[in-house]
Amino acid sequence: MKVLVSDIKKEKSPIILKEEIKYLPEQYSHVFSLNKIKKVEVEAKCSNFGDIIEIYFEIKADLVLQCSYTLEDVDYLMDVNETLEFSFEPINEEIIEIEGNEIDLDEYVLSIIIANIPLRVIKKGAKLPSVDGVRVLSQDEFEEEKKNTLDPRLAALDDWEE
Repeated sequence: MKVLVSDIKKEKSPIILKEEIKYLPEQYSHVFSLNKIKKVEVEAKCSNFGDIIEIYFEIKADLVLQCSYTLEDVDYLMDVNETLEFSFEPINEEIIEIEGNEIDLDEYVLSIIIANIPLRVIKKGAKLPSVDGVRVLSQDEFEEEKKNTLDPRLAALDDWEE
């Protein structure tokens, strides 16, 4: 999905682009929990504000993520809205500098998708695997147990008398 800066600048009203983007597995293989991108539908609204070009993205992505417990595939539907700003001049670190007259939106859409992948996805009905000698505690259980447990390095002080 590409847009010409000159087209955005000459239009008084925003340009709206709608497209389905296909990504190859090599483009997102570095993302551990992302197994597959099935379908990505993007609507981009491109507006001109003088020196700044603003692009508002509405992204609907059908993804296959990895279950945090079992490492099995989990279907995940993502619906995200994001706004990016572009300029020919480096204004600040939040505004993306443009080189040339064309902006390739595919890489920005992929970045938005990757940034919005949840840290942990759990397949419905999945449970943590049990391992002999290993217990899984919640943070509260751990803190309570830590308060009630004596440090073995200090055990000799219990027998010490004044």
